[in-house]
Amino acid sequence: MSCNAARQNYLQIREQQQLNRERAREAEVEERRAQELIQRQKARYNHVSSHGYGQLRGGGDDVEIKVFIRECEKGRAQEFSFMESDALRRRGGTKQPPKPQPEQLLPRVPVQPKKEQAPVSAVNVPRGVVPKYIIQRKAELAAEKVAVLREMERQKEIAKYPPGHRPVTEEERKETLAKLASRRKELEYELHKIPIRYDTQSIKARRNRIESELKEIDESERKFSAAKQLFVPI
Repeated sequence: MSCNAARQNYLQIREQQQLNRERAREAEVEERRAQELIQRQKARYNHVSSHGYGQLRGGGDDVEIKVFIRECEKGRAQEFSFMESDALRRRGGTKQPPKPQPEQLLPRVPVQPKKEQAPVSAVNVPRGVVPKYIIQRKAELAAEKVAVLREMERQKEIAKYPPGHRPVTEEERKETLAKLASRRKELEYELHKIPIRYDTQSIKARRNRIESELKEIDESERKFSAAKQLFVPI
């Protein structure tokens, strides 16, 4: 019984070892395939040049980085160049031997000293001055308010008018009185031309017509000469 158990354990160990070897072999194959895939992808893009800001100098892996500083004032722009290896050495605390500078460099713009500005005196600073746009806006609001009030007053006056009527203007009043006076003179002249000694039916009718029209003119003159406001149909 003990021999069978030992043999069974031995077979299980051998089986487990074989399984482990197969798994390791599969993992190695998968890793090799992944590396080959990476190499094929790199080979596809070897002809593409880098579009980064750094440029390779010489045949090494060092990268030159250029920094352009632009300031508000004209003529104060500056450009700096440094190598990536310099920054790495400075971080690591190692000193780098000085490198020979290239013979041709971009011309550097001389830094102009800033003009000293005179200190602003507190006396010269305007205080309590209202901006122009605020003054203009206040004037516009005041004009709008006046226009609104005038429109309200006009609407109140219109509400007092009789329906379908409008007020008579001063020019119309004067013009009407002048026409009435002219017509009065014409009628009086015609009335004086009628003979008094003859009293026929036609003469009576003519005299009555002239006298009735003169009465209407008198009423109209009193009406248009009054101080109260007059209204006429629209």
